[in-house]
Amino acid sequence: YKTLLSEIELQVDNLINGVYVNITAICPDGTEHPGHNKCKNVKASDIVSFNITVGMTDCYEGDKYIILKPVGYNETTVISVSSTCACQCKGPKGYTAGRCFNKELDPDCRLCQCEDKVTNSSCNEQCLIENCRQYKEQPACSNRGICNCGKCLCYQTRLGRVFGRYCELDNFSCPYHQGRLCAGNGECKGGECQCYAGWEGESCNCSSSLMPCRTGPGQICSGRGACICGRCHCT
Repeated sequence: YKTLLSEIELQVDNLINGVYVNITAICPDGTEHPGHNKCKNVKASDIVSFNITVGMTDCYEGDKYIILKPVGYNETTVISVSSTCACQCKGPKGYTAGRCFNKELDPDCRLCQCEDKVTNSSCNEQCLIENCRQYKEQPACSNRGICNCGKCLCYQTRLGRVFGRYCELDNFSCPYHQGRLCAGNGECKGGECQCYAGWEGESCNCSSSLMPCRTGPGQICSGRGACICGRCHCT
């Protein structure tokens, strides 16, 4: 029992194929231990830190999650990992043909053929631009990227990541709560917060737990109201 109390260990759950997690434990005496996820002989007032590096060896589709938690403690940290296999362009002036993707694009865009089989360059160019529009009435690449050979290369921005086939998605155009995107309890997708388990609300700032509203065995808000964001709202 005393041995367990004197050790602080960081556990990694939900490991993803093609993603590696390197941990360096920084123990109370200031020593760093690369490749180790625990410190021993830790006292109650000591501080233990961990440097964590997440990297990728393969590309994959969609967003995935890694869970970090200290062994024996009821706390977790969820890290969202997404794969970007093509680097973003800095903008029209910073773009150099053939250098944005990690694979070569056809420099003359010969792969594009207009529906009417006209081979003039203006028709081909228009055909390629149409491939960069999600809807006909929308601008190419949602005005947040450039259309190169029928594919959108999304601009970089200091606000966050712009992505999607038409650069229509980002991870910053969502409600903030107390200065944190989605209150730090969810992810921004398509302009809406997708809350982690245990949280709800437009900005994921409300706990979904009913415990604060319990007024008796099996009773919520004395049976005369609804529990919203941890508070009783009487009917």
